[in-house]
Amino acid sequence: MREILFRGKRKDNGKWVEGYYARKGVDKDTFKHFICVMTFNVNGNTYSSMFYLTDIEVIPETVGQYTGMTDKNGTKIFEGDVVMKRTYHKKKPCEVVFGVGCFHCGWGGGSSTKDHPYLLNDKQIEVIGNIHDNPELLKNN
Repeated sequence: MREILFRGKRKDNGKWVEGYYARKGVDKDTFKHFICVMTFNVNGNTYSSMFYLTDIEVIPETVGQYTGMTDKNGTKIFEGDVVMKRTYHKKKPCEVVFGVGCFHCGWGGGSSTKDHPYLLNDKQIEVIGNIHDNPELLKNN
């Protein structure tokens, strides 16, 4: 079974956080977006342990789902990542997008859905950045 996991950039400090995705609010104008992370708290006096879900507000545009795959180095691949992908006889950076019912590489800023949907099924791809921290990786592509 595929692990359902999301990541997003924290609104308070811009650091990446992984966990479960939640959206709270009454309508689209009041929605806030959160990544919920499980934290472990140990009570030193009684040796009891408790798990808590902590809601961390994230920038909505940065939320991306885990594809269930890892690159050649074991790095988790998320929607919005930029991976180096071999195309015929050369390597080319591409954005990981969801479309046509699955995750695949999208050239041209993720707007392309004509690419073969199984392009991520390649043991030689490598995460080289993401579209939020490294948009320059896809320029002139």
